[in-house]
Order: sequence, then C-alpha cells, then structure tokens
Amino acid sequence: MRKIILLCAMGMSTQKIVSQLIQTAHSEGVEIEVESYPYGEASKTAVAADMILLSPQIRYNLDKIKRSFPSIPVEAIDIVAYGMMDTQKILGQIKTALGL
Repeated sequence: MRKIILLCAMGMSTQKIVSQLIQTAHSEGVEIEVESYPYGEASKTAVAADMILLSPQIRYNLDKIKRSFPSIPVEAIDIVAYGMMDTQKILGQIKTALGL
C-alpha cells in the first residue's frame, strides 16, 4: 500500500477529494492510503509518504517542497481536476508518478 499525503492551505478543503480518491482507487484495485494535512504540517506528516500532492491553492510551494523532500515524488494537482473533483485524473497522476 502506497501512502499519499495531500497538502492544502488549511487541511480541510481536500477531505471530499480524499474520500472520493480512495473510492476511485479501490474501484480500480489500486492500493493507496491518502491523508490530507495543512501545508504547515508538511515537515511532520510528509516524511513517511510515498508521494506528496499539493492542492492548487498552494502550488506556488512546489519547488520548496521538492527541495525539502528530494527522495519523494511531489506534484501539484491540476486545478481543473481539483475543481471538478476529477479523482480519475488525479489517480492517473499518482499512478504515473509512482509507476503503478
């Protein structure tokens, strides 16, 4: 099982995406664990992640997070996929980044 950490501005706006992303992954047979946290908790929460996703609101921190976690794939979620709650597209992004 792969652990995905989703960082956002306050840690609350992503809860619906997290639950739908888990459902989408389960329906495709992809075993992932997804948790969301506020960006400020990255140093405590992301160290054990297999991948870090950033919500569009904080995508400006992408390079900083990549430098902080050089051994972990870090990507920003596409703003349209996030806004449309297109968890199929987000899961595709995860699968590509992790080689699943």
